[in-house]
Amino acid sequence: MYSMKMHPEFLDFFKSFYYTNTYLPPVDLSEQVMSKQLLDNEDKKTADVAKKLISDPEVQKIFSEPLTFDFPTIRQKNKILQNHGFRILAKKTNPYTRSNEPFYSVLEHPQLPGWVIKLGTRRIPKDQLTKGPTNLINEMAQFSKDDSLLRIAMANRIRDIAMKENIELIVPGKKFVHFAAADKPSRSYFIVSEKLPLLSAQDTFLAIQKMTDQQQSELAHKLVTLIQKAGVVDATLSNFRLTPQGKLAIIDTEPAGLMVKENKSWWNRLFTPRGASLEKCGRIGMRLLFEETHDRRISIDPNLKPNAFEQEVYKEYEKNKEPTLSQWKIALSVASCGIFALIVGIASLVKVYQLHRTFGKIHALPDAHPKWASLVRQVFSDIEGVPYVGTPII
Repeated sequence: MYSMKMHPEFLDFFKSFYYTNTYLPPVDLSEQVMSKQLLDNEDKKTADVAKKLISDPEVQKIFSEPLTFDFPTIRQKNKILQNHGFRILAKKTNPYTRSNEPFYSVLEHPQLPGWVIKLGTRRIPKDQLTKGPTNLINEMAQFSKDDSLLRIAMANRIRDIAMKENIELIVPGKKFVHFAAADKPSRSYFIVSEKLPLLSAQDTFLAIQKMTDQQQSELAHKLVTLIQKAGVVDATLSNFRLTPQGKLAIIDTEPAGLMVKENKSWWNRLFTPRGASLEKCGRIGMRLLFEETHDRRISIDPNLKPNAFEQEVYKEYEKNKEPTLSQWKIALSVASCGIFALIVGIASLVKVYQLHRTFGKIHALPDAHPKWASLVRQVFSDIEGVPYVGTPII
């Protein structure tokens, strides 16, 4: 068991080296690869309409800039897009009012029927820190700057996993639209996704409630398999939906830190960049699914008992909520007569020292200092892959 603390300590770092972690290779987002996934290749007429919709300089500026999380700015951008005929589909919780407000990251337009528009711009501004979904061992999903553009690669991954596991899953087709000549893909591409006829998140939950126990268990098993094997972080019923015919679908495939963009610099050829582990993303996704189904049941009737769906999700969550030790790493320590363990111990001491040093810099800063966000990002980089039980850092 872990002790309660403010941040991971030596033993947490030491154990983290022995956990089973699977990382995905970087994704090639070069112009040569993205050009093969353009909507122009399949439907040039629709692609031309999509480009024309954002040809206005005001609109194109919004599509090229990093997403903002400043709500007055969000409202201003929402209004500009609405004045150009766009309908805002996404929502974001305002931490001050605790209400859900329209958020311009996902749109639709009457001139583009059957398609949803998703911005491909930088997911997190450089000068801001955004807290992602977490679980009870302080693992947090850290969005990468290229998450928006990595939706297509993640959709392909989820589709492949579903086929391999013989799970019937509807994954909407997604294509890139190139709209400007710019130095970065996030400034020159957006994504269109097929619009599916789906139940709302609440109606999906109610439809599950009406299923037999066997149907609920089977559906829960499918979701658990997809979450853990594909590494789906945003595993809520706002993302996994049912069609009116009862078929399972997923509407957003943002990888939430699981994938990273390939960087072909000499430095990255030596030290390959990587996202979060598949196991970590699965644990966070399972926690989110369990919490949401539990909360929705309580909101309907606090006296309702967990149904077969929720029981199956909870059982799988409990089984996999903590990382597992890697047998081959333990064997390596034994075979190396403790040399590997010694190296791990030294590396753990270095990481603890680095973490305390960064915390010292943070505590020395005055309130609202511009370096605060970058230093806290450094903390999360230092503790990536190091689960612990205690008070969250933020």
